[in-house]
Amino acid sequence: YFCVNKFNILLLQGVVDRHELALFTFALQLSTIIAVIAGSAGKAIQPALYKLNEIDVITTSKRLAEYYKLVMFAILLVFILFSKVIIQLFAPDRFLESESVLQILLVSAFLYNLRSVESSLFFYFNKQKWAFYITSISALVVVVLSIYLVPKYGMVASAYSILAGSAIAFVCNVVFYKMLIRT
Repeated sequence: YFCVNKFNILLLQGVVDRHELALFTFALQLSTIIAVIAGSAGKAIQPALYKLNEIDVITTSKRLAEYYKLVMFAILLVFILFSKVIIQLFAPDRFLESESVLQILLVSAFLYNLRSVESSLFFYFNKQKWAFYITSISALVVVVLSIYLVPKYGMVASAYSILAGSAIAFVCNVVFYKMLIRT
């Protein structure tokens, strides 16, 4: 996730002016707050799952995933509803131009990390390759879309490319998770 974001910054450097680059990198940094909270909370659940037997781990992970998603959704809503205020806490008013990009990147970070609990099961059941496949597919989507769209549409295309990659990662995770719990 972070490497692909860095790729987008490097790509934007050759395409947009400094102001737009500053707006994008600012929005990206603010959106990582959601990524850090979501990633940390999701990873904190893993040790509890590893202590359980195979039958209990599925039911417990489902319950934990529901709570995790509800809490993360509430945090996301707060960030989106108060995005203007949050921007003004950290930067001058001219950075308010980044609000729409910030909101797209917040949703991207949310979607990408929403899969934290279920993806822990891939490691529990020795399916690490699945996590690798999901991450690789997601990264490929972001890179391809960014290469084609960023030169024409700038930072907005970069944000939507990241959102598309995050959505693909989420959908792939759901598919692999359903395959896992069927076996």
